[in-house]
Amino acid sequence: MTPATSKSARRAWQRFTSSSSDDLLAAAREDAIGLPFLRSAMKRLCEEYPGRDGLSRSQRQALSAAAQGPAAAEELYGRAQAREEAQFQGDSAFARMLDDLRDSRAPLLSSQPHGFELTLLGRSVLAGDADWLAHHRIDRWIGGVHLTPDCVVRWDDEAATLLPAPAKAGTVGDANANE
Repeated sequence: MTPATSKSARRAWQRFTSSSSDDLLAAAREDAIGLPFLRSAMKRLCEEYPGRDGLSRSQRQALSAAAQGPAAAEELYGRAQAREEAQFQGDSAFARMLDDLRDSRAPLLSSQPHGFELTLLGRSVLAGDADWLAHHRIDRWIGGVHLTPDCVVRWDDEAATLLPAPAKAGTVGDANANE
């Protein structure tokens, strides 16, 4: 470990733990001395922000796996991980994600005796016809950023960038705040 590698690692950690999503995006766009896989890992982490459909990449891959046909959690896990450039998610984390996708208020998956299946809403969200966050209350941490209904930063896959949370009415920058 060289001093330059140590400095790169500290800088990456600061960006990962920052409360600003812009810092994580900056880490995803630059090479880190002595840490050849860090840039791609940070970009992949950015893909865990909700997309336009309200799903993270991992959630979308889980739903796509279920769309191939009903399956047990272990089989869905294998199908979803097969879509990864570098497998990173353990089966326990995947199981927690499946629980979130089965949230009783807006389930995208249902658990049937023959395996997990997409719900009507799940098919609609996966097709891009609905935004899950219009039905589901997000409460998720990505690094140092806490995503809540009042603060939803989104990932734009086509532009490979993060889209800031829209300003709320009555906040600085809101053109209608003074009307």
